Amino acid sequence: MTRDEYYKAREILEEIGELDLYRSKFLSGRVEYRPCIVQNEKGRGCEYKKALFHCWDFRSELYGASPLIGGHSAGQVSGTFGIVEYEDGTVHEVLPTQIRFVDREIKNYAFCVDEKELKEDGRQSSCVNS
Repeated sequence: MTRDEYYKAREILEEIGELDLYRSKFLSGRVEYRPCIVQNEKGRGCEYKKALFHCWDFRSELYGASPLIGGHSAGQVSGTFGIVEYEDGTVHEVLPTQIRFVDREIKNYAFCVDEKELKEDGRQSSCVNS
């Protein structure tokens, strides 16, 4: 990364209010990766690979109008991808539906019990840890 690219990235992080998060997680070396299994379709079967999940990435691309009569108009396509690192050290971009986290991190969160029933009764939701 060149010096100009670094300062441009820093400026963008400041604009969106993420510079402090970036400093605390990445610059301090306290990045925590999540272990996961990535499903890749190979021909008629599926291949499952162990990986470390790094982060989510959102990408948006513009495309021009079709030169053909009655063709598609100009527009934008966007999507979310997961950045994962395989055991061999290669880094890949995969769809969120291909990722299964195996660290059971979800058990550390609280979920509301019978949320639909509580809304119908007009009561406040009571939460418990799962």
